[in-house]
Amino acid sequence: MRQFAAGVQQFFDLLLVAAEDRGHLSPERLAVDDFEGCLLVLEAIDSGSWEVTVGENAEARSGLASRVRARYGAEPS
Repeated sequence: MRQFAAGVQQFFDLLLVAAEDRGHLSPERLAVDDFEGCLLVLEAIDSGSWEVTVGENAEARSGLASRVRARYGAEPS
């Protein structure tokens, strides 16, 4: 992720999805924002606002959402 981010100069809309099973990444599901079963979803809009969604199982294993909230002062949604 850090390597990817280091190479990004600018973006307009970005959707980054992580899943353990490729079945969760079908174009039909992603087209309707169906991210059920995904580990992580990062949506960034026009280089200004972004939303990070961490699946319950991934959060239990990694504490990623808690660390992002602590670093950026974000409130849980």
